[in-house]
Amino acid sequence: MKNSSLIAYNALKLVASGALGQVVALLLLMIVGRQYNEEMMGVLGSFLSWGGILSIATTGRYEQAIVIAPSEQEAYDLYICGIRLSTLLSAVLFLGSLLIYLLIPEQTLGVYILLLPLFVLFTSLYAHISSMALRNKSFNRLSLAQSINGVGNNLLKVVWGSFHPSVIGLISSSITAIFLAFFSYIPFIKKVFRRPVSPLSASLAIARKYRNFPRYSLPQALIDTLLGSLLILLLPLRFGMAEVGFLTMSIMLARRPLNIIGENLGKVYFQRLSETVHNAQSIAPTVRRLLLITFILGIPLALALAWGMEYLVLFFVGNKWLVSAYIIRWMLPMLIPNFAAAILNVIPDILGFQRSNMWSQIIMLALYTTAILLGFYCFSFERFIPFFYTCMAFVQIGYLLYLLRLVAIYERTIQKNN
Repeated sequence: MKNSSLIAYNALKLVASGALGQVVALLLLMIVGRQYNEEMMGVLGSFLSWGGILSIATTGRYEQAIVIAPSEQEAYDLYICGIRLSTLLSAVLFLGSLLIYLLIPEQTLGVYILLLPLFVLFTSLYAHISSMALRNKSFNRLSLAQSINGVGNNLLKVVWGSFHPSVIGLISSSITAIFLAFFSYIPFIKKVFRRPVSPLSASLAIARKYRNFPRYSLPQALIDTLLGSLLILLLPLRFGMAEVGFLTMSIMLARRPLNIIGENLGKVYFQRLSETVHNAQSIAPTVRRLLLITFILGIPLALALAWGMEYLVLFFVGNKWLVSAYIIRWMLPMLIPNFAAAILNVIPDILGFQRSNMWSQIIMLALYTTAILLGFYCFSFERFIPFFYTCMAFVQIGYLLYLLRLVAIYERTIQKNN
């Protein structure tokens, strides 16, 4: 099978499973949206935002190194190193969460902050195991795991909501769904028990060898996650948990499905682009094809969704979430360049521009923070939403242009060498 056909096949396999999972999840969301209120969804949004940031921190980004390690032994050593690091940092996080709860019990998450370390541990371990599956090209297991995680999450929410709708039900569903997804990766989990476990000295040695991943890729990943979560984290400073809930539902309906598809495509493109660069071949055709598909399909789809968004939200989750339709309508222009950038943001890691990319992400974070704080000061919630997402659309376009500039630099380099 040709390389381009192989990319399309693997991407289609992951995207199809992700899309199918999202369709089922969206159907289940029709029930979830009617079972839980805005404040409950607001607490869930805050929990998942903090959990997402801390989960990335506990991986050290060594899960990316697993995919590109030159030998199977190094990949296995990185795998064990990542498991040890995630377990250790999750234990430290539990002590920190307990201390915060005892000192500040009235903080946004309340008692649910004690569940944060468990969510972080499961999520970070899931990332390491998924990278081992990706390295071994086990796309069927990757597809199954994400389907279990996506569908199981909302199905468990429905079950909880049928008996007693509560925040603990929402959070427990997210944690349990990740745990259930581990069963898809049993062969890779068994590797830990079948092979001699690497000594601690081997983990320290491999961690030092790949230290550029926590040094450069980790800050970039944390900033990238903050860019998606910052608004939810800061919104309680100016508005209430109901507004956080409306925003959380907007993300669940629109942004998260696109992020999951983009993440799956990114996994395939990361592996393929890494191989292409390793062979000193051109990556421009692959990038160009992705951009054409994204914008040719994305712009008409966004216009159609903007026109019918209120009807869609009313149909799927009920009239109490119509504020979410307003948020999604203003979110759409940002989602198109963001989708392409989310797939192509592996390019700096592959081409060795981690430091440059980190600074670009820092600039983006500064612009996001400025827009949020300025919007908090100047506008009501209704006017803040269009102001913020219009600013973010321009920021995302700027970042996409930066990534394309890196591609152009690489293309000029290989042309000179040839």
